Amino acid sequence: MQLIEEALKFSDDTHVLGIGADQFRSISHEGAPVHNILLLIWTEGGMFALLGWGFVMGILALIAVRAIKFDKTVAALALSVVLSFFIISNASTHVYARLWVVPVLIAVRFAVLIAERPLPENEEFEATYPIQVPEGFPTRRL
Repeated sequence: MQLIEEALKFSDDTHVLGIGADQFRSISHEGAPVHNILLLIWTEGGMFALLGWGFVMGILALIAVRAIKFDKTVAALALSVVLSFFIISNASTHVYARLWVVPVLIAVRFAVLIAERPLPENEEFEATYPIQVPEGFPTRRL
């Protein structure tokens, strides 16, 4: 809680331009980064960095939501991974610098691939996957 209060005090001086990447721990009395990604980005990067983070998370969520009309399974995968990443990033410091973004990008890529496929005109769309389905195996139609 002390780190959050300290970050709120620093954010008063860093509205537009932040103090620089990974500099919070050097000016903090605790010597540690704040465990809140929004406050950390605001103090280290400023308002534009925080807006960028918000736009990136929003675009990833919108891609996942858009995939719902094409394949609900892929959309659920992408949305659950994006939301999990956002929740984890809010409670962990420097989550954006780790390899935790790789599963997010993979899940969102599936949503982009399913949305980019052309739909046949006047035909019911059936989700197909890159696996071979045995003959006689019941397939689910959307």
